[in-house]
Amino acid sequence: MNRVPYARYMDRTLQSLLAVFACSVAVAAAQQKPPSRREVDDLVKQFVAADAMTEAGAARHAEILERLAGVPPLDQRTLRSWRKKIAKLWS
Repeated sequence: MNRVPYARYMDRTLQSLLAVFACSVAVAAAQQKPPSRREVDDLVKQFVAADAMTEAGAARHAEILERLAGVPPLDQRTLRSWRKKIAKLWS
């Protein structure tokens, strides 16, 4: 497997995940209670564990991102913290 395209894919996926955290503009998410801090941690772990190269994994990613869309926008400090957590989970 060529590591460069996979690394680019993971980088784009990480950016997508962070964008969902930062934006949180989904209409469905606005209608439901945002996830708790513990639930967010669990969802991020599940997101990283799911294989996006499979249909089931991609579907799970979509479900998780929809749920995370309810998270309020992150400030810079929290964003840096999440980047570290996600990088650690992916390593």
